[in-house]
Amino acid sequence: MDTPSKQVYVVRHGEANLHTGIAYDRAPGPPLSEKGQKQAYQAAEYLAHAAAEVLFASPLQRALSTAQTISERLGLLISVTEDLREAQNGEPREAIRERIRHFWESQVMDSAARVIVCVSHGLPSEILFEIGTDKPLLPSLRKFDYNNIICTGGIWRLNQQPDGSWEGKLVHIPVEYV
Repeated sequence: MDTPSKQVYVVRHGEANLHTGIAYDRAPGPPLSEKGQKQAYQAAEYLAHAAAEVLFASPLQRALSTAQTISERLGLLISVTEDLREAQNGEPREAIRERIRHFWESQVMDSAARVIVCVSHGLPSEILFEIGTDKPLLPSLRKFDYNNIICTGGIWRLNQQPDGSWEGKLVHIPVEYV
């Protein structure tokens, strides 16, 4: 089996504390719940042997906290990017798609890094998966909260194939989902 040219790990932030009264879609956003902190730790442990070279994160607190846990475990600095931020209320899907496409082209495809970790949110992660694999999502993938393809604290791995195409696989689900 050929080794992929590049790998991108797409991490959805740990569970947010939704009982703070802080707007979900605006900075800073709510912090992680206790369960979300555990999910971030599990994600970091999963990624410990991935040989990641670069770590990107959304600027919202729940994604940054998840990325911080990963950063500490992997010894990587966090590059914060607005491109990975949560979809804002009323933001058109096409606008989200454009910023995720910009991220994919400038930070994944144009990067010398072979293993990249991205910490984001449900919808941006979904669009990152679609752009990366150049495939529409199958309805059967939508099995998590709010019709997401990835659970909080979950990880998709996108592998670049020898022919340049990409394949995606759900590789980590926190223990409480198993």
